[in-house]
This record gives sequence, structure tokens and C-alpha cells, in this order.
Amino acid sequence: MQRRQSRSEKETRSGARFKLAAAHKRIPSPTHIWTAMETGARVWISSSEDQWQAGVIDDCRDDDDANSAVRVRLDEDGTHVCTSAANVYLRNDVDDFVDVPNLISLQYLHEPELLHAVCNRYEQNVIYTYVGEILLSFNPFQRLNLYTPAHIQAYAASTVPATDSDTSSRSLPPHVFAIAAIAYQSLCDDRMNQSILVSGESGAGKTENTKLLMQYLTAVGATPAHPTSPTPHVASPSSGRRSKKRSAGATSTAASSHDIQTQILQTNPILEAFGNARTVRNDNSSRFG
Repeated sequence: MQRRQSRSEKETRSGARFKLAAAHKRIPSPTHIWTAMETGARVWISSSEDQWQAGVIDDCRDDDDANSAVRVRLDEDGTHVCTSAANVYLRNDVDDFVDVPNLISLQYLHEPELLHAVCNRYEQNVIYTYVGEILLSFNPFQRLNLYTPAHIQAYAASTVPATDSDTSSRSLPPHVFAIAAIAYQSLCDDRMNQSILVSGESGAGKTENTKLLMQYLTAVGATPAHPTSPTPHVASPSSGRRSKKRSAGATSTAASSHDIQTQILQTNPILEAFGNARTVRNDNSSRFG
């Protein structure tokens, strides 16, 4: 998901069983990666099956040549593989990424390390991960207790300003509500239109995350930004009538906002009934674009 202006989120998906597979277009290996290699370094190498394998460097030449030979001992079975330095990526000294909400804080961030990190978090039911200002969201294929009114209130009350691009400084974990909160706060503070881009392949969870964004925005939008402070009670014959009118007006406004919120969210089943279709990866795929 990505909000045009300075906030962004990207939505992708994982199958129920995640394969640590390389994409067709690999990220080029930066020069400093192979120049920092030495015997004993933890690394990733690309296998013949277009997958990444973890290992440790057993032997390598001390030069800056990307084509120099490197011998790697694989963690899986202890076998040795010889390859060129350009096919080897240094690994972080992190085995559990559940406490790494923003991968931009890692020393090494490239394709195999990103895949390994999000896979590790996904296996622990941590489906949201920041990569800088981008939010990766993985389809959990199960219901998670992450979208309660308490969660909405927590992200709405977050003290992180919308202009703070350092997502690693946020006290709350990565969440789709955080993206909605930033967009809504920017809307209120800057008085400028905001856009949230939700991107991903069929079955990624784009429609469900869009519903969650709407759920947050309608809930927060129905809440007064600056609650009216209580007015002192003045003893007079008409004060009771005025108080009742104010109370009735406030109740009517709240009920109206709740009705609008409910109506907006309840349009989804109607739209999906006529606008969804079955695809290879999704039995209820939205066809709205």
C-alpha cells in the first residue's frame, strides 16, 4: 500500500506455505557485499532451482573481483558449493525477526534476506512488516484478532506525527491501521487530499485490506477531532431544556455518523455479489480494478 505524498505501503501475499524462492528479476549484488566477504561469514547463495540457501563461507579470495570463486558450506546438509562472489549475499546475524518491525534497520537488506525475514515473521503470525515507509502485508489465511475497536483507538491515539518518516521509531507494531492513521492525520493537518495505494496479485488480500482501511477511516471520521469540553451548569429555569437539546443534538449526530459508517461498510457484500469472480488463486476475487 502506498499513500502518495510521503507515506507508503505495499501489499503483497504469501501462500499458506511460503517458499523461499528468488524472483525472476534478482536485485544486483552491490559491490560492498562481496568486498566484505571473509571466511566464516554467514551468507545466502542462489541454487540451481531458483531458490536461496543459507550457508557459511569456507574459503574465498581476498580481492574485489565479483567473479572470484567462493566455497560455501550449506547449513542444511553440510555439503560444499563453489560459486562466484556475485552469487553470494551476506546474511545478518539475526535468527528471529519477530522483534525487527522495520527491515530497513538491518545491516544487510537484499532479496534473500528480505524473503527470509518476512517468512520468519509470517510463521509466527506476524503478517505486517515495514520496509522503510512501505508496509508488507501477507495473507494469513486465517482470522487474527488484530482489528478490534481497541486496535483502532490505539493507532488513532498514536503520538507519532504524520511527518515522521522513521517508522522504526513507532511504539506500535506495523499495521494497516497505521497507514490509515497517517493518511487521516495528514488529511486533517495539511488539508490536502490523500491516496493509499494497495497493490498485490490475485488473492493477496487487497480487498480485505481496503475494507480494513475503510473500517478505520469511518470509525475515526465519526469521532470529533476536538471533543467539546463540558460547559458549567448554570441554575436557571431554561438551562435544563437547553442541556437536553444539546444532548439530543449530540446523540443525533453520533447516530447519523454511525449509520453512514455502517452503510458504507455494508455495501461491500452487495458489490462483491455482482463484481467478484473465481480465479486460480482466489475463489472470491474482486474484479473492480
